[in-house]
Amino acid sequence: MTNADEAMVSEVAHYMRHRVEPAIFRPLVSGEKVRDWGVTDTDAVFFPYGLDGLVSIDNLPEIYRVLWPCRTELGNRATFSKRTYFDEGRAWWEWHQIALECLLSPLTITWSEIATTNNFVLDRGGSVFSQTAPVMKLKADMSLSEHIQLLGALNSSVGCFWMKQCCFPKGGSGIGRGIQNEAWESRYAFNATAIANFPLPAHQPSQLPTVLVQTSATLQGQSPAAVLNDEFGMTNVEGAATSSFAIRHASLREALANARDQARPPACGGSSSPGRRSWIGRFTKPTDSSKPPMR
Repeated sequence: MTNADEAMVSEVAHYMRHRVEPAIFRPLVSGEKVRDWGVTDTDAVFFPYGLDGLVSIDNLPEIYRVLWPCRTELGNRATFSKRTYFDEGRAWWEWHQIALECLLSPLTITWSEIATTNNFVLDRGGSVFSQTAPVMKLKADMSLSEHIQLLGALNSSVGCFWMKQCCFPKGGSGIGRGIQNEAWESRYAFNATAIANFPLPAHQPSQLPTVLVQTSATLQGQSPAAVLNDEFGMTNVEGAATSSFAIRHASLREALANARDQARPPACGGSSSPGRRSWIGRFTKPTDSSKPPMR
């Protein structure tokens, strides 16, 4: 957690305008963005850490310039000992709390904590997760196939039924939430304690979950947010597995050109097909040749 999201979290376009160093940012995954086996439209979060620990902001002149007006507020954040960062001699740009050991294993399963149904996603590294997107880390020797098998069980309809029996509904209707008079509208709290007791089947198929994961990754790579992230340089491993920005841009231009050619009307006075009136004739009112032309 940063305890300073207003200063350290923003849209990708905001950081692109300021031309900050993209290598120091990560996609921020929140619960409401986890849907349909994927994560969409993530914000960017300032992440000044590497495998060796905190990175000096002196080596990041552009982000230093952007965060400098917030230096006093960031340095006066309260620590766990009820003191400030300045009092304890902590760097004013560091996070409030972080577990760097989680970076050693790239594969992570995350889900939407508050949702109407079960939404679990496999992240292949490079993302940061908010409080509304809990994470599940398997043993380091667990393969990608085993992660996908578990993901298939968690996203199954049987798994959804079990979770709705064991997790508490949030409940409540009224202002801002409407009237929830059907079962599918109820929101549940899929907390980590309940998910840890999820019963696993003896046989966990991987073929269909693998196809769904690959299809979701391809669709995410074609989204406007993914294109923007690629241009900024903030792409995680799963985003890098899809086609590059240049290839997608060229394919999009070609598709638009083909669609424009197909939709282009024929020349004025011509016929769109045998036995049919011309395109211009379908939208113009026939003239009466008996009337003299207006002068």
